[in-house]
Amino acid sequence: MASHLPDADATGFKLFGKATQARERKKAYLTEQEAKAKGLELRNAELEQRVSTLQNENNTLRQILKNTTAHASKRSSGSGGGGGGKGGDGGKKHHFTKS
Repeated sequence: MASHLPDADATGFKLFGKATQARERKKAYLTEQEAKAKGLELRNAELEQRVSTLQNENNTLRQILKNTTAHASKRSSGSGGGGGGKGGDGGKKHHFTKS
């Protein structure tokens, strides 16, 4: 069956169809990439929040450790009142005898 379109017109029509398909593929690809980007942005925001939480926790723990170390240091240097020294015995040696 013969086409009513000349060969040049048929070729142009085929190219038009291929161009349309290419545009549709590109649009689908861009839509997919935009969805991926949105998902990654959400994940990034979640991770940034987690980092912030962990940094705050880390700073709190560092402060607790610093305070604990300073307190222990004062106790062992004798400036803590109550006799100082390790064990609160004022640094005195204990002599035990067998009964």
